[in-house]
Amino acid sequence: MALDGKTAAVTGATRGIGYAYCRRLAADGAHVVAVDIDDPVDAVRELTGGGDKLGLMCDISEPSQVDAVTSTVLDRYGRCDILVNNAGIFLNTGSGITLTQNRDLAYMTSKGTVHVLTRALANELGDSGITVNAIAPGLVATMGFLGRARPGGPTIDEVFTRVTALQTIKRQTVAADLGNALGFLVSDDADFITGQILHVDGGMTRTGA
Repeated sequence: MALDGKTAAVTGATRGIGYAYCRRLAADGAHVVAVDIDDPVDAVRELTGGGDKLGLMCDISEPSQVDAVTSTVLDRYGRCDILVNNAGIFLNTGSGITLTQNRDLAYMTSKGTVHVLTRALANELGDSGITVNAIAPGLVATMGFLGRARPGGPTIDEVFTRVTALQTIKRQTVAADLGNALGFLVSDDADFITGQILHVDGGMTRTGA
């Protein structure tokens, strides 16, 4: 397989884009370390491919947990060849915090809002921290993000319909599209590509930048 012998760590790995990354990397033969704040053991059981599969629980906003994951990966595999920083917090889903232009200073500085904002910042810094701590030969970092509609605005289905209308390929993006792009970028076939932006959006972006 294309990634035999390589070790890949994916954060935010139990659902959506993160799990699509895990499926593709595992199918290509990599040892896959699925990292998530929720227990990833069940998700890991479903992965195919001949490489090792390991699920690790981690809140990436907690430095001690990030360090523990890094140590486990390096102790078990000796290196990390592929790192996918995918974990993230969406402030308008589940947190009860919505950030819109109509919010005043009192709302933005309230205890609950500050707590969630601080946690979101720690989450993003933690995800980058794994990259720093897992320095190894051939390390590749990438990030996936799935946008959410703002409260009071168009629904997710309406957003997808509008986006699809702008695309050359008239269908919605699915997680596997990003997984397939990742599978190419971390393979030897892409070893002369570096520092580039790859738009996996059905042709909606045509600037080449």
